[in-house]
Amino acid sequence: MSDELMRAKARAARMKEFAEGDGGLFEVFKAVEASYLDTWMNAEVENTDLREKVWHRVCALRDLRKAMEGAIAKGATADAIIAKMAQANTGRRKMRV
Repeated sequence: MSDELMRAKARAARMKEFAEGDGGLFEVFKAVEASYLDTWMNAEVENTDLREKVWHRVCALRDLRKAMEGAIAKGATADAIIAKMAQANTGRRKMRV
C-alpha cells in the first residue's frame, strides 16, 4: 500500500471525526452561517458594507466546508483503493518452486 494512500486515509478519518462527530465543526459552521444570514437578512438595505462583509463570511464558511468535505472524500477514495488492493493481494496464488 502506498504511504500517500495511508496518509490520506488517516487524515480523512481525523477530519471526519473532527468535522462530523457529535458537536463537530460542521455543526458550528451551520450555527455561525445561520447567525450570519440572520444578520444579512435583517440589515438595512442601504447598509451595503455590512451586508457585503457578512455575505463574504458566509461564502468563506461554505468554501472551508467544501475543502474539508473534499479531504474526507479523498480519504474515502483512498480507503476504497486500499481495500481493493488488499482484496487483490489475497486472491493471488503462490508460485510453486
